[in-house]
Amino acid sequence: MTTNAKKTIQKLHAIADDESSSVEQIQAALAKAEKIMKDHSLNLDDLKDEADSGGIVRSVWTKNQKKLPAVEYVAHSISLLTETRGYVERGDVSSLVFMGFSVDVEYAIYLVDLCHNAMDRAWKEYMDTMQYLSIPVSARPKERIDFMRGMARALTDSVKQATSERRVHQNMNTVTTGTDLVIAKRTMISAALEREGLTIASSRRRGSVKVGMQAYTAGIAAGQRTTITKGIGVDA
Repeated sequence: MTTNAKKTIQKLHAIADDESSSVEQIQAALAKAEKIMKDHSLNLDDLKDEADSGGIVRSVWTKNQKKLPAVEYVAHSISLLTETRGYVERGDVSSLVFMGFSVDVEYAIYLVDLCHNAMDRAWKEYMDTMQYLSIPVSARPKERIDFMRGMARALTDSVKQATSERRVHQNMNTVTTGTDLVIAKRTMISAALEREGLTIASSRRRGSVKVGMQAYTAGIAAGQRTTITKGIGVDA
C-alpha cells in the first residue's frame, strides 16, 4: 500500500507541476492525492514494520534561491497535515526539509509544490488587474508581499481544515486513534533525527506585520479559490 500510494502521488505531482495543466486538472490531482492519504490508514504495528523496512526518510524542497518563496508561510501547516517534521535550512540556498515516512514526505513535497505553483499563478493573474496596474510602480514590490501573505493565510486555513478531517477519518477507520498514530510517528521521527545528530530549533514567533489591505484581501480571495479540501470523493 505504501509503495503504491507513493508512486501514485508522484504521478499526480507531475500533473500539478506541469505549467500547461489546467486548474481543473490540478484540482483533480489534489483530490485524488487527498483520497489516497485518507485511505492510507495504519496502525502502530504497521508503523513499526514500515520503520524497520524503510526507515524515516528526508526530502528537500528548494528553488535554489537565497530566500525561500512565500510558500514557506504554509509549510508548518503542511507538516502537521502530512504527519512529518518540517524545518528550514538557510544558507547560500534556502530549503524546506521534511522528515517522516516515505509516503508522508512525498505528500508534503507534493503539497508544497502545489501551493507554490498556485501562488505564482494567482499573482500573475493579479498583475493583470486594474487594481494592481493603478498603483505606483515603486509600491508594487510591497504589493506582492502583501498579496502572498494573504494567500498564504487562506491556504494555511484550508490545510488546517484538511488536517482536522484526516484526524477524524483516522479515528473512524483505525483501531488505533489518529492522535496515537501522530504521537508514534513523531517519536520515530525524533529518534531518527537524534541518530543523525540533528536538532530542530523552535521557530521564532513573528510579531504583527502591517500589510496593505487591498493586496492582502485579494490574496486571501485567491487562496480561498484554490482547492485544498474539496473533491474527496474522486476515485484514486
